[in-house]
Amino acid sequence: MNPRPILTLLLLLPFSARVGAAPQADAKLIEITQARISALYHYHDQKSPPPNADSNPFRPEDSAALIAEVLPDGNAGTVKPVKRDEALLRQAVNGIKITGVVNMGSQLQIVANQLIYKEGSVILVHLGNETVLVRVMKITPKVVTFRLGEAELNVRL
Repeated sequence: MNPRPILTLLLLLPFSARVGAAPQADAKLIEITQARISALYHYHDQKSPPPNADSNPFRPEDSAALIAEVLPDGNAGTVKPVKRDEALLRQAVNGIKITGVVNMGSQLQIVANQLIYKEGSVILVHLGNETVLVRVMKITPKVVTFRLGEAELNVRL
């Protein structure tokens, strides 16, 4: 009879008792780890608030004044609505992303919504289910003038 298999069996018996206890220790470790992870990612699970349109640096400076004007009598509750063209032009210009000015020969052109426009060009802007045609009236190195109907708007670059 060979004593070797019996010795190895006797040596492995203490390890087999630990293997049975290991899942309980692992469960505690997993619980502690999950608690630490959830504490670290607590703020990542919350949805961030939508951006505030008033703090948008690309919004024209006097846009709030054109959307609604407070009457000069000092009554803040009375609001006079603006003309439709001006309001639409403001909304449309907020939807135009101007990324640069290009000098082609002696003519300045703007890069807006990934396309190049020159003076007199028309930019299509989709506002909800309505399409607005905004004309580029004048381009200077620092200002672009847009027009919709009778309303004109200067946008600083």
